[in-house]
Amino acid sequence: MIIKKRKRTPSRRTPRNKNIPVIRAKKSSTEILKRYKMQLLKRNPRTIIFTAGFLLVFIVLPIVLIGALSGPKEVPASAADTPETQMADVTTPAPAPTATPVPTTNPTPVPTPTPIRLAYGDDSATVADIQERLMVLGYIDGAEPTEHFGSVTRAGVKLFERQLGQKQLGVVDEDLYDTLMSNAAEKYMIYLEAQGDDVKDVQERLYQMGYLADKSNTTGYFGDITKDAVLSFQEKNDITADGKVGMHTLEALYSTDAKPNILSYGEKNDIVLKYQQRLKDLAYLTTEPDGTYGKDTLAGIKLFQDKNGLISDGYLGPATKDLLDSSEALPNALTIGDSGDTITKVQKRLVEANCLKSSSTTGYYGSITEAAVRLFQKTNNLAVDGKVGKQTITLLMSDDFKKALNPISASDGDGSSSSGDSSSSSEDNVVAAPSKDKIADMLAIARSKLGSPYVRGAKGPNEFDCSGFVYWVLNKAGIKQSYMTSYGWRTTSKYKKITDINALKAGDIIVFHMYGLSSTSGHMGIVSSNTNMVHAISKGVIETSYKQTYWKSRFVSAYRIF
Repeated sequence: MIIKKRKRTPSRRTPRNKNIPVIRAKKSSTEILKRYKMQLLKRNPRTIIFTAGFLLVFIVLPIVLIGALSGPKEVPASAADTPETQMADVTTPAPAPTATPVPTTNPTPVPTPTPIRLAYGDDSATVADIQERLMVLGYIDGAEPTEHFGSVTRAGVKLFERQLGQKQLGVVDEDLYDTLMSNAAEKYMIYLEAQGDDVKDVQERLYQMGYLADKSNTTGYFGDITKDAVLSFQEKNDITADGKVGMHTLEALYSTDAKPNILSYGEKNDIVLKYQQRLKDLAYLTTEPDGTYGKDTLAGIKLFQDKNGLISDGYLGPATKDLLDSSEALPNALTIGDSGDTITKVQKRLVEANCLKSSSTTGYYGSITEAAVRLFQKTNNLAVDGKVGKQTITLLMSDDFKKALNPISASDGDGSSSSGDSSSSSEDNVVAAPSKDKIADMLAIARSKLGSPYVRGAKGPNEFDCSGFVYWVLNKAGIKQSYMTSYGWRTTSKYKKITDINALKAGDIIVFHMYGLSSTSGHMGIVSSNTNMVHAISKGVIETSYKQTYWKSRFVSAYRIF
């Protein structure tokens, strides 16, 4: 048999260099799988589907599961700073995360604080802070702060601006507020070249006490003449002499203990004799004039000053002499509220006239003394008004009066009302003057001024400060009382003192401190019931409770007039 050799097809591979040995590498699993797939493609579809399913279930799925279970685990937050974690971060750094773009948004605007600018008519909680600070520094009188920027606040701000040497606008801006609230803020002071109503008030007082010789110098402008007068006053009253009027000097000026630069107790001359005679003509002096400024003259001058609205200091100064020389000087008419040696003398004469029992000679003119005077006037056919005027005192000091049958009696002489025993005679009913009526009259006068504006230093009749209001009401009610500041009332011994706020009665004068008992700054009013008082504050004349916490914490004392 003839065997034909098959023709060999030329190889497409690159001819092998016979000099290079052939290295047959083992085929990888990937290459085997690829080749197997290629072979499958040449077979029927059923085989392909079966093989694909086999590969999916037994090869691909286990690989996926193993990868998921052996993947990186989340590190707990508590282990984030362990040495192992730090080492892992160094040896196998994690790939940098792809930054997710953040949408651009406008930031929330931060509110800008509104600058402070407060003026007349404004209402704000900040106004109360301003008022409180002005009170502490002495630019406005002490009272309960409000949130309203009224005329009183404006006046106080102007005084503070004057202290700073600024234009007096009465407006609180950011800079002025910061200065006012700072520790460097200066207290109220009147000094050279200052001008205003407060300056005029000081000048008038210096004139009354003889430190200003000419009334024409009370101009409201603080010049060299006023400064010299202040220096003289300070030196004579043991106050640091700086020629400025601060709160200490101001209180001393209105004190009954202030030393004047005028005629005083112990002096003897023709000037004293002249004014003694005038005092006797007006029924303020019960002894014969002798030119010696003695105890009787001192008491007579104090009484004259009390009745005529002057500071009752007992000195014969320019203002007192001017009034004694004028036709406007009021004659003496002793009445409820008066006290002193002259009252004691009158009471002793009433005892001699059998109108008063000796136990009631206390030196205080209360309702018991008033009833005794009424009895004396009725017994001697005089006009019955309960006041010791010129006619009454002239007859009382003589030996020509008639004695009463039965005197007015009382268990004490503190001013409480009494007209004898409970079975009062018709005569007792005529002469007795119940205190309740007088208290009602005084409160009616006080309430008639409700709503009147507050003006610092004002003493009526249409504008008041706290002490000016009390002064005006008492005098209108027939209680002749000289002007005293709240600090003067705190130190007076003229009236019965009440220290229990729960024991107050209508008609009492109530006094408060504002910044501690040692402070001269204070407030005062008239008790109108067992809870209320009528008083003048920045809101004007109002009637409010004195038992609210603000006032109770500042209560000092009260003084019983009736």
